[in-house]
Amino acid sequence: MADEYLDAAPEIYGRMMEFRYNHNMDPNKKYTSKEIQKMLKQESKEFNSELQRYDLDSLTKALNEVAQNELFNNSLFTTYYT
Repeated sequence: MADEYLDAAPEIYGRMMEFRYNHNMDPNKKYTSKEIQKMLKQESKEFNSELQRYDLDSLTKALNEVAQNELFNNSLFTTYYT
């Protein structure tokens, strides 16, 4: 079910960063779905339920590929999530 708050890019990014931090994930390593699934089992039920909004393949891809970029735009630094 869609949720304006939980589906907002800054919130998704924040949960991804929290997950990476909680599991000391190496930003240079590509993780498998099996590794991510094992980490999910270690998460609290509340946090895990927020991450389970996404299927395992999408979550794995996002954790391996999503990065924050600072781009200069009209004299303001604007954060984009790719």
